[in-house]
Amino acid sequence: AALAHDKLSRAMALIHAQPDTKITLEMLADHALMSRSAFSTLFKSVVGQSPMDYLKFWRMTLAYRWLADEGISTYDAALRCGYESESSFSKAFNSVLGFGPGKARSEARD
Repeated sequence: AALAHDKLSRAMALIHAQPDTKITLEMLADHALMSRSAFSTLFKSVVGQSPMDYLKFWRMTLAYRWLADEGISTYDAALRCGYESESSFSKAFNSVLGFGPGKARSEARD
């Protein structure tokens, strides 16, 4: 629904096209031509998650595929997702998926 929404689709395009970019709530709201509070409220009502939670979920979904399918390093996955440190990426990955990046790579090998 967010991809088809007139205003939200602009923000979703930014999230999906640039997972390695430091994206802020203000940037997303600006893309949607809305205030931050109005954007956050609309986004959560349509998507069911806050914009920043969705951004993290999207990045970790991509990271899982890169780790499992391509076998890239945790550090490389972190960089592709816009994280500057491997440890903060690993914490985010675990908080979203419930297991660490190493398990994603080992599941692919099994």
